[in-house]
Amino acid sequence: MLRTYNALLPLARVAARLAAGRRPKLRAGLEGRRGAVARLAAFGAVHGGRCVWFHAASVGEYEQTRPIAAILRERRPDLVPLQTFFSPSGYEYAARLGEAPHFDYLPEDTPAAVAQVLDAIRPRALVFAKFDLWPNLIVAAAARGIPVLLFDATLQPRSWRSRVLVRRLYRQVYERLRIISAVSAADAARFRAIVPGHPAIVVDGDTRFDQVVRRRVAARRVGLAAALLQTPRPFTLVAGSTWAPDEAALLPAWAGVAARHPDARLVLVPHEPTTAHLAATERALGALGLASRRYSALDPEAPLAESVVLVDRVGILAELYETGDAAYVGGAFTTGVHNVLEPAIMGIPVLFGPRHHNAPETDMLLDAGAATVIRSRADLGAALGSLAGDAAYRRAQGKRARAVVEANLGASERCVEHLLRCVGPAAPRESIR
Repeated sequence: MLRTYNALLPLARVAARLAAGRRPKLRAGLEGRRGAVARLAAFGAVHGGRCVWFHAASVGEYEQTRPIAAILRERRPDLVPLQTFFSPSGYEYAARLGEAPHFDYLPEDTPAAVAQVLDAIRPRALVFAKFDLWPNLIVAAAARGIPVLLFDATLQPRSWRSRVLVRRLYRQVYERLRIISAVSAADAARFRAIVPGHPAIVVDGDTRFDQVVRRRVAARRVGLAAALLQTPRPFTLVAGSTWAPDEAALLPAWAGVAARHPDARLVLVPHEPTTAHLAATERALGALGLASRRYSALDPEAPLAESVVLVDRVGILAELYETGDAAYVGGAFTTGVHNVLEPAIMGIPVLFGPRHHNAPETDMLLDAGAATVIRSRADLGAALGSLAGDAAYRRAQGKRARAVVEANLGASERCVEHLLRCVGPAAPRESIR
């Protein structure tokens, strides 16, 4: 199966380049990947043999590696973390944060490229987050005796990775992982069905619970727009990571709330705040009689009169949730819900659409009475009306939401313990240059 995979790589490369003309994000990824092998080899010339290599597909997976890397830096300052990404979104997010000391795009998964990079870097361990596994990189690392670990491992019941032909390839990949740290017992069982003889499939939980607590602490240090903070409203809904299908239900429902509660505020945070999407959203708000202002245009010297703030900046959603009394989390009217833990740790009730089974934590919130599933515009209007009109009800739901997060902490510490056993002790007098 690995030979078949390698035989198909040239076709995949040609297809990606043809598609890049119509897909800006794919084009950005291809352009960013140019020179990655040389850049990583240069990194290896300085830090070779002292590195732990973390890989994440995009922003969400990077959030899962961040608490692990932070704890590792505290306990083993002799080790140099390297973070790579597949998606431009993850790379650009890391660049804005400025937290990862070394980050780059993952090079193409060809035998020659991964061999050159691994021989230059000689990582003490290679860590993948969730699912973005690359066969040639993993096979080559294992052949060199480099421990390969998969943290926050998930495998959906009908995952394409479980299908017959692909399953054979992934069995070869999973067999070479030193540790598979699953987020739940059900995920661990599905991994065991593919690699029944694997000696180290464990259940450690999800590091995102730890990361949202870290971000909650950091939120108080982030300078949000003063106009938003200084002009409070009796009810504020933060709608995060919304797509067009979310907004098709949300905006008319909010118009109904605004008619009954004129002092209420909506902070609308599109998942992709492109110029075209922002303009279309403003037209839709105007047609509903809703006055809006973009986040970038907020005036720190004047009170905020508009009832809708349209956020045209990325990377501050977790912090914005702290300004809310309730949250609507987008994505579940399309392919799957986005991060519901960020508002939950802020102690506010959470609403989301019907396609939420990609996130097991949604069931935890629902079971705790801390969240509501929205299936229609009418559902959303009713749920928002209940939340806007009853502060005690909101507080009770929010308290339960925060309790769900706090009950599931500790996965990052457990993952770090696995990692420390794999990397071995520090060399005498070893220091970071």
